[in-house]
Amino acid sequence: MTIDTTVLLSDVQEILQSGLKNVFFKWRCEIIVGDNRFTPMKVISAPLKRDYQVNVADQLELTVMIKEYEYDYITQADDDRLEVILYKEPQQSNSTATNMYLVPSTQRFKAVVNYKGVDRPKPKTGQKLSTPDIENSGEQMKELVLSAFDLVAETIRLNEVGLTGRNKNPLLFVRAIVGKESKKVSGGEIAVRGVDIIEPSNTEVRQHIPIPDGVPLQDLPGYVQKLCGIYNAGIGFYLQSGLWYIYPLYDVTRYNKTERNLTVFNVNTNRFPSAESSFKVYGKALKIVNTGKFSFFDNREYDYLNVGNGSRFTTCADISENFGTYNNGKYTIKRKENNTEAVLENKRTGMNYAPVSSQRFTSNPFVELSALAQRECSYAAFEWQNATDEIIYPGMPCKIYFLSQNDEVKETTGTVLGVEYFYELAGNRLTDPRYICNAVVKLALRRIL
Repeated sequence: MTIDTTVLLSDVQEILQSGLKNVFFKWRCEIIVGDNRFTPMKVISAPLKRDYQVNVADQLELTVMIKEYEYDYITQADDDRLEVILYKEPQQSNSTATNMYLVPSTQRFKAVVNYKGVDRPKPKTGQKLSTPDIENSGEQMKELVLSAFDLVAETIRLNEVGLTGRNKNPLLFVRAIVGKESKKVSGGEIAVRGVDIIEPSNTEVRQHIPIPDGVPLQDLPGYVQKLCGIYNAGIGFYLQSGLWYIYPLYDVTRYNKTERNLTVFNVNTNRFPSAESSFKVYGKALKIVNTGKFSFFDNREYDYLNVGNGSRFTTCADISENFGTYNNGKYTIKRKENNTEAVLENKRTGMNYAPVSSQRFTSNPFVELSALAQRECSYAAFEWQNATDEIIYPGMPCKIYFLSQNDEVKETTGTVLGVEYFYELAGNRLTDPRYICNAVVKLALRRIL
């Protein structure tokens, strides 16, 4: 079976034939060192990394062409006030003219000089940049690489909290504190629009949620997750486009629970080699046709053998209430009535391995269930050509269709773990006004049968 003989072909063709999207931009930037401002001649590349597993905000590696004396000043100033303002001006899909129907965007970053980039190779395109006008001007130019971090997150990172929540649901408590603390630093270019949350697994209202002094705000969701539990599939916390997201990191079952989802059609790389359109937005849903590389990684059997396909632990509340029965001088304890035992799947060999958790006694089963949820995931990554960084958000649920080794169409659901966007010059000259964007999307997936 191939994609041509399935009902998916019409969806794929509709996306590929939907025309060029608004994915082309003109980039420029300003570099600020204290009271001094420098305008580089050209932005060469701007890879944007969004890691929803590990980080809490965007990371940018900016490569610019700048005058030599400006390069020397920036690299020798050793000034911790180094910042970058990046201007993104939308262009029309079929020309380099400004697209007047789209709003330009500006983002400010905290920056540090990436000294490893001094002798690093040219951008990933592998094309040697031609600079005839620079050579004729008599001015020496140098390539400067800056590692930049979201200024909003960098400012909020310094905030610490310490308080006790009373009669609160853990997630609603976290949302209230994050929103309150974010307002303290909001103003001007530092702005947080709100906190987006996913319905929690733990709906209990707790009498006390004690947070000791000195807990960094960016660690608060993880701290409460370990203390009393929020989700049973891990927890993620990320700031994107001025909005905080709190979400279950490894929940691969949410695709049909929201309209804001991602559908990926993974087709043969040679099947549609020259497609200009790679995605289409249907209401709140995003559909992508992947004609590039697709990689898949499944390490579950190894994990099952080493750390188990299940877990056992005792709930603390059971120790003080109904832990056993006393009769005629004999106290009887039944394991099945006191232990919580969870198994991801019963092995066909019958050899299930569900060891006792390192937390033998706990009142928070969500941490143990989260570890099992992570262990159950498979992982995949695919290339997204002619991409846009404005649609995929942290914790976005997804479904992927692909052809198996037997040319059978299979599908599975999952969640987005991160995206790396690569903005580079479309041509091989510094005077080229157009940039292209390709991306690598990383997914956590439900087991493929």
